[in-house]
Amino acid sequence: MTVAETNRIDRSIDIEASPDRVWRALTDPGELSTWFKVIIEGELIEGGEVWMTSVHPEHHGVRFSVRIVEMRPPSRLVWAWHPGNVDSAVDYSKEPRTTVTFT
Repeated sequence: MTVAETNRIDRSIDIEASPDRVWRALTDPGELSTWFKVIIEGELIEGGEVWMTSVHPEHHGVRFSVRIVEMRPPSRLVWAWHPGNVDSAVDYSKEPRTTVTFT
């Protein structure tokens, strides 16, 4: 296996909704907050960066940075995220981000 093969996760789910409805769930801050169980700080715009703070009981308070890489409504959203405060002794800014692509 190559490094690229071990650094990739593919997951498919079928959603009984129109592409426009799914797009709204991914890009409307209120809907995305509810779905991902996070508080979003910042604007979800291509090239922008937001902070998300988990309100999920198992990860409450975990904060991470999300850079919006690409927005092609209603078919493609790409973001790159990175933990921000998982361990205060670690400088995460030097580590690569994880890219997530929604199509």
